[in-house]
Amino acid sequence: MTSFYSIAQRALDEGGHTFHYHLVVQKAAQNLAKEVFVYAPLASSLASLPDQWVRWFHPYSNQYKKLFQSDCKRLFLDKKGGKRIFFFESFGRREFRAFALAALLHGKKEDYLWIVYRDDPSLRNKKDAGVFRFFTRLLRWKFGAHLVPLTDSEKLLPYYEGLLKRRPHLLPIPHTFFYPIQDLRMKKELICIWPGSPREEKGMREISQLLQIQDDRSEHITLNLSEETPLFPIRNGIKLSFRQSVLSKEFYFELLKKSDIVLLPYDPHQYKWRTSGIFVETIMAGKIPLVKGGWLADELEKFHLQELIVDWEDPQFFSHLFALIQLPIVYEKLRKMQSAYAAFHSEENFTRLFTQLS
Repeated sequence: MTSFYSIAQRALDEGGHTFHYHLVVQKAAQNLAKEVFVYAPLASSLASLPDQWVRWFHPYSNQYKKLFQSDCKRLFLDKKGGKRIFFFESFGRREFRAFALAALLHGKKEDYLWIVYRDDPSLRNKKDAGVFRFFTRLLRWKFGAHLVPLTDSEKLLPYYEGLLKRRPHLLPIPHTFFYPIQDLRMKKELICIWPGSPREEKGMREISQLLQIQDDRSEHITLNLSEETPLFPIRNGIKLSFRQSVLSKEFYFELLKKSDIVLLPYDPHQYKWRTSGIFVETIMAGKIPLVKGGWLADELEKFHLQELIVDWEDPQFFSHLFALIQLPIVYEKLRKMQSAYAAFHSEENFTRLFTQLS
């Protein structure tokens, strides 16, 4: 009998990536394991958790450090026999260290560890990079071929192949919806959205600058922001609308569906190799993404969509945007990209590849 343990220690609510990702993982794992459990934070704000989800993890902080380590240990001390698969993704240095120590000290050699690596440690500080490399090598030493490295970034494949002497498996970034590409050429007013939480690495400086530029076309723009966004001074005619900081999946999809342009000025250094689920959702929602660099720009360049890698310092940013939506070639290339994404980044393909891992 196979038991599957999905570790969702960051699934505090429906916002962000973790909660919905682990729902997909749970569904996919049911094809390969008789028992599938998802371990969520004790402090999850969800009134009720889905079936087979367990409130388990203390937050990792100085106050709860030992408790979090104990939570990891208790997972591996589970007495269930048969094949055990532990799935771990979306973690920082300290969470990874706690999980790795628990696996090394209390895991069985016949256990399987499926670990999703999303960052290049060389982009982190030396302490972070050292911890990731050191414990990854120790896990390889103990578990051998039972350590199954995964990533959703093609750019990370060579790095982890060198570190683990084994090429990681490439996973899709699963999505659940599809809307045809919308032609915006006749629109006189545009709705732009800056999705996600307002953080520096997500482009908060660039968004604040857009509220300052003296561009007449700003009067024809409505910008949707999280209610947590700091109140920047507005020196042009742009209109603002605000959304709740945590959205249900359904409300988020509806908001995305009503938008025209998705602003994704993510830090090219932080996102040099790191992927973005919101970017994939933007393409599948038939919307036009505007990006700055990094992995997002690389993805657009694959489909010759360099037009969407824009200059965020341009004083005529909004005028350029209205000129951009008049180009028929942009919609033509976006349709090709959407078709390719629909084939790879789907729940069905995720489940198929996931099942093949076992």
